[in-house]
Amino acid sequence: MTEKKETQKVINIDETKKEKIYDMLRRKVKNSVSDYFGDESKKGIEYVLLLPDFFILLWRLMQDKEVEKNKKIFIGAIIAYILLPIDLIPDFIPVIGFLDDLVLIAIGLNNIFVKTDKKILQKHWSGEGKILEQIEAIIKVGNEVLSEKMFGKITRLIDKFTK
Repeated sequence: MTEKKETQKVINIDETKKEKIYDMLRRKVKNSVSDYFGDESKKGIEYVLLLPDFFILLWRLMQDKEVEKNKKIFIGAIIAYILLPIDLIPDFIPVIGFLDDLVLIAIGLNNIFVKTDKKILQKHWSGEGKILEQIEAIIKVGNEVLSEKMFGKITRLIDKFTK
């Protein structure tokens, strides 16, 4: 009796192609949602699309040899928070459910990079606009939209890990 040898096909995509695929998908999603909901929804769409932008930024920072090990540990903790189903604000709540994730990322990146090396952030940013302006905007919106108690929890959580 002969054994059947199973073969697995592995799709190997180089990093440059992955980046192009990400950028193309982001544009498609933005245009589709904008076409469907109209121009008045653009600001909300931009905030929702920032979550995958920031996630890919965090992922790229984890791969960067210039990023110090202690910062990578903190970045890993942020990624885990995003991926885990337990959140301060549940993700199933439309738009606002992602706000705690965005605010946590923005405050975290602000604490570990803006004060030290902005060029590393800029090098890996694929989202629209300037990364530092996006971080500031998210922190401002989070401060305005989230309760003082919720915003304080996020800030204290980040401060605890970045000191």
